[in-house]
Amino acid sequence: MAMRLMRLWLAMALVLMAEAGERCRDASLLSTRLPSSLRSSSSSRSLHLRRHRHLLFNVDPPKIAIPAAASCDTRGPHPVPQEDELSRSPSRRSIADLAASPSFSVGITSSSRAARAPAAVIDEISKRYLKPGVVNLAAGSSSWPPPPGCMEEATRLLQKGDPELHRYGDCEGLQALTEKLKQKLKRENNIEGKEVMVTAGANQAFVNVMLAVCDPGDYVVLFKPYYYSHRVAVELAGAKVIEVSCESNFEPDLAELRQVLKAAEANQQRVKMAVIVTPGNPSGALISSDTLNKLVEICASKKIWLVSDETYEYFTYDGAEHVSPTADDGVINIYSMSKAYGMAGWRIGYVAYPSHLTSAMLKVQDTILTMATVLAQKVALKALDYGRSWVRENVKSLIPIRSRIYEVLEPLNPFMSQGAFYFMIKIPSILDEIRMIDMFANDHGLLLTPGSAFGMDGYLRLAYGCITADRLDDVCDKLKLAVRNMIRIGLRCSFEHQCSNPLTSGREGTWGELDDERNLIERETMHIARQASRDGKELLFEEDT
Repeated sequence: MAMRLMRLWLAMALVLMAEAGERCRDASLLSTRLPSSLRSSSSSRSLHLRRHRHLLFNVDPPKIAIPAAASCDTRGPHPVPQEDELSRSPSRRSIADLAASPSFSVGITSSSRAARAPAAVIDEISKRYLKPGVVNLAAGSSSWPPPPGCMEEATRLLQKGDPELHRYGDCEGLQALTEKLKQKLKRENNIEGKEVMVTAGANQAFVNVMLAVCDPGDYVVLFKPYYYSHRVAVELAGAKVIEVSCESNFEPDLAELRQVLKAAEANQQRVKMAVIVTPGNPSGALISSDTLNKLVEICASKKIWLVSDETYEYFTYDGAEHVSPTADDGVINIYSMSKAYGMAGWRIGYVAYPSHLTSAMLKVQDTILTMATVLAQKVALKALDYGRSWVRENVKSLIPIRSRIYEVLEPLNPFMSQGAFYFMIKIPSILDEIRMIDMFANDHGLLLTPGSAFGMDGYLRLAYGCITADRLDDVCDKLKLAVRNMIRIGLRCSFEHQCSNPLTSGREGTWGELDDERNLIERETMHIARQASRDGKELLFEEDT
């Protein structure tokens, strides 16, 4: 009996040691560099990058964490993990792993809805990684403050001591503000005959809509990549998410949507809402008017609400123009003043909805918020005097920033969107996105958001709206080094993965024995023409400085 207990204790100790080794191993992975044979010159490294590009981005390895035996540590040889060892390896970490581990208590717990919902991603990564010297490219903020007249108006009202600032107001919002917003919606968005409610930002507007039109157990369609707060709100409301893909240009895949709705109907699953974001967050893509019209038709035919988040309506480039989906009924439009007018801290958004939803929307608003802050609403009213032309002038300042960031990311072929202020960075498929977040923040001073928060595993989101002209050079220098380092780590891991799994199937069939890097390079020389990206760009990096 004593011997059996001793064996059990020893087994538990080994498991704990292995888990500790997995955590400690992160640092060695992130500091990995190419061997000296591939650092001899920029040309040899560029050749190696071109020939191995498919290993990084086009061929997905088994969805496993790199075992300790193949940890991409270049300090010496490693034993090759056996097949059963690989299958038992824990899956790669995602955004869910950023949240604190739940505490154990007896009888007192959080709701199952809150436990199941995704982590508060921006808050979690900011607490972990945002420190002096780290540039915050995770939060979607614009770099400019509110219009100057707004601050003057706030100062005047506070100095005047207007008692209205300290009292309750209408739940829908100040009448002067809602009337001005209705005029703006008619003039700029071709939306009229709708009720307007002022909320504490667009996120709260979406929560109001969720609670007003959906019941627990209902299904909500989100198009990947979706805005992460939408998913959190859906799950907190007790509804369920159905993910639908987008086309290569990040427009909703209407064929897949029709199939999903047909399957849901056959399975007696009640789909209550479909949600779009245009321009997209995180994609930045604008949905065309033709696709919007078809979405309206599909949703109307299935008696499904179409909810359109148009927070970035003024953030368009290259002559593109934003279009709002419209209909007499069945369409709800959500807007924000946070990005356009630099008023994120004032928390002002608004939502346009059919009049028959008024009672339900008021119940939710009165319970959650009662009303947006009176002072913030008066500041928003003043901001509307400046209007779209003032915002567009500020958006122009993002054009050179957008171009410079794209130039740095160009080797990774990022999607060059026509809206918002984001880039999605593809990371080598063999790498762990949370470790890349760690590397970008701790090694290069840049905080990004993991793509899994948006339903896009294997990507990182970079927000450039907060970058000012005087900081652009510094950010680009850091980003260039971070991208270079990420590719080196991917190459190192790709090579060791091939060495550890010599029979891994590649694009051209089965790999033979790969005894060293030279054999790997020679094998790939036969296919160098096929390793270029789809638009002919190649991975070229300057020599280390």
